[in-house]
Amino acid sequence: MRLLALLISFFAWFMGASPMLAAVDRDWNDCKADDTARSIAGCTRIIQGRGETNKNHAIAYNTRGVAYRAKGDFDRAIADFTEAIRLDPKYASPYNNRGVAFQAKGDLDRAIADFNEAIQFDATLAQAYNNRGSAYWDKNDQDRALADFNEAIRLDPRYAGPFNNRGVAHQAKADLNLAIADFTEAIRIDGKHAQAYYNRGTAYRDKGDQVRAIADYNNAIRLNPNYARAYANRGQAYSAKGDLDNAIADYGEAIRIDPAYGIAYADRGIAYRAKGDLDRAISDFGEAIRLSPKDALARYSRGLAHLAKGDRDRAIADYNEAIRLDPKDPDFYYSRALAYRDKGDLDRAIADYGETIQLKPSHFNAYYNRSIAYAAKGDLNRAIADYGEAIRVDPQHATAYATAYTNRGNAYRANGDLDLAISDFNEAIRLSPKYANAYYLRASRTGPGRPGSRHRRLRRSNPPQSGGRNRLCRSGQRVPCKR
Repeated sequence: MRLLALLISFFAWFMGASPMLAAVDRDWNDCKADDTARSIAGCTRIIQGRGETNKNHAIAYNTRGVAYRAKGDFDRAIADFTEAIRLDPKYASPYNNRGVAFQAKGDLDRAIADFNEAIQFDATLAQAYNNRGSAYWDKNDQDRALADFNEAIRLDPRYAGPFNNRGVAHQAKADLNLAIADFTEAIRIDGKHAQAYYNRGTAYRDKGDQVRAIADYNNAIRLNPNYARAYANRGQAYSAKGDLDNAIADYGEAIRIDPAYGIAYADRGIAYRAKGDLDRAISDFGEAIRLSPKDALARYSRGLAHLAKGDRDRAIADYNEAIRLDPKDPDFYYSRALAYRDKGDLDRAIADYGETIQLKPSHFNAYYNRSIAYAAKGDLNRAIADYGEAIRVDPQHATAYATAYTNRGNAYRANGDLDLAISDFNEAIRLSPKYANAYYLRASRTGPGRPGSRHRRLRRSNPPQSGGRNRLCRSGQRVPCKR
């Protein structure tokens, strides 16, 4: 009878406790759910309830912190991770998670300190190494970043994140084959890794393989239809293939997703300029400048569009501002020199050609066009010297060489140095046998050209399209991932 009474009492307790146990299980299931609202609600019920151990409360705070972090509420996330650490000071996960939140807020030193703590309490936590590597990367400490990515891979070879991040590090060092291998491994491990597809696309683009780049951007967009950078970079790949209409469409989609994406406006402006639609180009460059007033390349690109419209004064104003923002870019000075040249201000043009050469001593066009400016001013000795430098710095540019030899020969002819003139005309003809101007001038070798006309056949070179080149590099940003 006593045993029967005990069984009846246990059964009564069990029947009463079962709903409570079920509620607890439901709370934990909600707390661990992927849906952030459900997770926050479930974890909050556990935190506010009684009967859980400090360890379980720490888990609930840590899990709720992850949900807050996913919502972008980093302050609440940090508060929850801090409480989890207070309840269980040797619990590695909240240190790692708080580090990610600090990194998202730009506090890299605190982030690294937390990742260090996580590693101290769990030396096998691959995520902490990966995330610390990402923080080091953001601090431009590439060697430490690479070491941490390597360690994360050693600890967990099935973890896609550090493969992606190590690929970014290899790409930054211009080791594109290693980068592509790492991105490919990240994709093999996690076929839904949109960043790895995007990053591999940038690596293929940097190798000049636009077809593979576009295929990878397609996959990145398929996995994340709101991936503005993937649209922008696919636009660049289309532009590199000469498909400006698709490029413009992709830049437009990137802007639709992120209306504050200044680089996408600038890239679309470059595409419009390439199509000859200068008004739309200038409008897009203006919007890029409004969004990023310190974007020197956008100023420079708008200057190129103004110059193409024949508005030299506005072009020069934009080049002036670009130079103020970035005084180390030789193309800014070179393009301003061309604008001054077109205005007939040869002294300022010559000064800017000089700045270009100072920053880039191998700049063929700066020497070449400065020589033309010197010749136009009657300074034949300096013109001859610059033609010589142009020939010296670009031995592979045979067609341009032919022009340079011809112009130097003409300068020698005007100076009365007929033997040197004939020698240069001969070399121009050897390099470019169909170059009629060299034959004409060699046939006129018997004396200097008529006053006022002796340099009328000097040729100018066009400005380099470096705005597009620099911009492609600029917006081809690789994306490390954090988890």
